[in-house]
Amino acid sequence: MLLPFTIVAQTKQLGTSAKASSQKPVIYAWVQHMPTYPNGGKRGALLYLAKHVRLPEEVKAGRIDGLVFVEFVVNEIGKVQAPRIQKGLSPATNAEALRVIQSLPAWRPGRESGVPVAVSVILPVSFSREPYKLPKDVDDLFSIEVAP
Repeated sequence: MLLPFTIVAQTKQLGTSAKASSQKPVIYAWVQHMPTYPNGGKRGALLYLAKHVRLPEEVKAGRIDGLVFVEFVVNEIGKVQAPRIQKGLSPATNAEALRVIQSLPAWRPGRESGVPVAVSVILPVSFSREPYKLPKDVDDLFSIEVAP
């Protein structure tokens, strides 16, 4: 059960140096060409996650449902890295959200002025006993904002 991913509202600096030990790579929040999931774009990413999320027992039993917000970086070569829970639900749902995000295949990296760059992405992962139905117009889902 998933909702679309959202972009973090500020530029961040994460990770270790790419060029020199004193420089940290810049992680962008928004670039001219955002990272894209290679197998079907936004719709493909949602379908991948919906297919691969395993519902924890507490969700199957109806004791808990809701969203887990996972922030991760799509680096300069498209690899998903540094996933972390931005807003969690329970230990079991948090662990499952991290697992499925870590299992994502490489993306097409974001580009700024034609140069591949690292971009931070937030993906809300929905946990519910109700079956996930992908809307016809996926683009409308990708405009949500995450409040702290």
